[in-house]
Amino acid sequence: MITFETDRRSRAEQLLLSSLLKNNDCVRRIDPMRIMPCEFSHDLHGQIYRHIAKLIAMSEPVDVGSVFVSMTRHRKTNPVGLFAYLNALVSLPSVPANAGYYACSMRC
Repeated sequence: MITFETDRRSRAEQLLLSSLLKNNDCVRRIDPMRIMPCEFSHDLHGQIYRHIAKLIAMSEPVDVGSVFVSMTRHRKTNPVGLFAYLNALVSLPSVPANAGYYACSMRC
């Protein structure tokens, strides 16, 4: 499984992605903040966010499977551990209603 630091910013990124994977309606809580994929401290988190945002913009369902398929089509490879990491993100104790707080914590 892919692991990252446990600092506050990395944890906020993970919780934000977890919230979006659980309930993509929470994107409206962070939309006014204009979070960009390049603002994530980990490139993989930025890529996951980019694919979630793309799926939402296309009115496609956002879940672990659809994000995984979108990412593997884009990369043309099957990154080892990506599916497990996406599942680990969903299992985090995030609250979609707190997505705005997680986004703010990323910028602090």
